[in-house]
Amino acid sequence: MSKQKRTWDVILIVVMVLLCLLWIYPIVLILLNSLKTEGSFTTSTVFRLPTAETFAGLRNYVYGVTKMDFLSSMGYSLLITITSVVLILLCCSMTGWYLTRVNNKLSKFMNLLIVFSMVVPFQMVMFTLSKTADQLKLGDTVKILSMGMTGTVSSLPDHKGNLFIQCGSMRTQANIKNLVSADPAGSAEKSPVLTRKQSSASKMKMSKSYQVSPEINLLGQTVDEAICQLDKYLDDAYLAHLPTVRVVHGKGTGALRSAVQNHLKRVKYVKSYRLGEYGEGDAGVTIVTFKE
Repeated sequence: MSKQKRTWDVILIVVMVLLCLLWIYPIVLILLNSLKTEGSFTTSTVFRLPTAETFAGLRNYVYGVTKMDFLSSMGYSLLITITSVVLILLCCSMTGWYLTRVNNKLSKFMNLLIVFSMVVPFQMVMFTLSKTADQLKLGDTVKILSMGMTGTVSSLPDHKGNLFIQCGSMRTQANIKNLVSADPAGSAEKSPVLTRKQSSASKMKMSKSYQVSPEINLLGQTVDEAICQLDKYLDDAYLAHLPTVRVVHGKGTGALRSAVQNHLKRVKYVKSYRLGEYGEGDAGVTIVTFKE
């Protein structure tokens, strides 16, 4: 082997290694970000490695399996994939045999259709998909009443009316009954993203709930100041007929969180309370549910 050929082989190997690294880099980037805590990766921090503060371990994967019904979705995907591959092999083999063995106008026409489908630009297919998405209101701006947060619709409602809303870097799940349109051009009549009929009592209840925010932020306050403000806020929220509220106390040392939850135990009209789940603020938030 000549020296020149060895040089070209080395150059080829280096180029192929670089291409392989570029090929797997997006996958590695996704894996690294999947190990970060909620809200710790944005467009400016997506390329940073997890730190001691942002490392979440396998918590995101546990949440996906237990809360997002990942295994069921994967099962449906496997079923659809295996079934479609079997049908494609069966139908394509029979069609190929017919097209090669039979020479008539029908076979020529079928062959023309197959070739035509291969040369149709992908943009023509995307046009129909984007039009369907527009009709289904994907990307609409909505407000989550129970959380007081505004975001965009990132998925369609399931059979229970649950869908996902993208609020900045946070993606949360909500029910269509808990959403109203946040489009400035839209009116209150146009609102519930949902076209369900509401009784006059439910409309009155919703109008009252607009007067009180569904969230209170206690960050930066002392325990005494926070409890005093929280007590008044809970009274106002309960009188405004809010079903649930969100108390933001942060994580920190946990002193404020313990004080808040100890206070909630003594409030008679509080039905239950719990720490926020993934997508709600985790341990930095307490979700309070009132008695009816």
